[in-house]
Amino acid sequence: VVAKDGVIGPVEKYTYAHEYDHALQDQAFVLKDVIDEAADQSDRTMARASLVEGEATLLMTLWAQRHLTPAELSQVANSVTPAQQAVLDRMPPILKDPLTFPYLGGLNVTAGAWAQGGYDAVDELFRDPPDSTEQILHPDKLAADEPPVAVAFPDDLAERLGEGWTVSLEDTLGEFQLEVILRDAGAAATGDAAAGWGGDRVALIEGPGDEVAVVLDTAWDSEGDADQFAAALAPTVAELEAMGRTPQVLRPAPDRVVLLSAESPDTMGRVANVLGLAG
Repeated sequence: VVAKDGVIGPVEKYTYAHEYDHALQDQAFVLKDVIDEAADQSDRTMARASLVEGEATLLMTLWAQRHLTPAELSQVANSVTPAQQAVLDRMPPILKDPLTFPYLGGLNVTAGAWAQGGYDAVDELFRDPPDSTEQILHPDKLAADEPPVAVAFPDDLAERLGEGWTVSLEDTLGEFQLEVILRDAGAAATGDAAAGWGGDRVALIEGPGDEVAVVLDTAWDSEGDADQFAAALAPTVAELEAMGRTPQVLRPAPDRVVLLSAESPDTMGRVANVLGLAG
């Protein structure tokens, strides 16, 4: 254990409890298998990381309540320096919020399980971990084991687009990141607009002449949920237009919303045609 000033105080002990718990988690459940990290499954990875970090946050909180004095707890609570807080305050939500969500969202889920069934209930979460941030945000959906809706692009999308086109990235954003994107653009009631998420897939497409397109295909629990999300995209569309992009919100089905953004109308049309979105 290393301390900046050479003294192991309450903050270091509090942090050590959290990190030592990760070692215990790994012994009991093998964290690599629990998280099952994949570059194109960011939402699932964040949900699994929320379980891991949330349980460690629960453990260190319970440890601190039992072993630290009120004065030491106050030291822990005030351990973030003004300089550190200033850095956090300057960070845009899309960078800052994913850093804190696994700890806060995960704590909510694991503390709820612990309150209902102790650590046996928490262990059950590790045996059947969450598959989406929706399940972290809505513990009732975790309890119901509501799976994400599978949204996919054609495997041969690049070939369909033609010579020189590539799909550089595919991923799933999930309810949490979609809410942050909406909020960052200035939409109202973003929590409601992102709730009702069923599934999504985003692709970054690059072509000749530095042409770039981004496709976000989303599925929703109901037509009303899709309507609410589509309406909340207006500030995001305005931001993209201000950046010189060509954005469009498409509704290929009542419960589906597609945000397509491209460098030019020609690329917009090409991608929409290949994906069957032109109408």
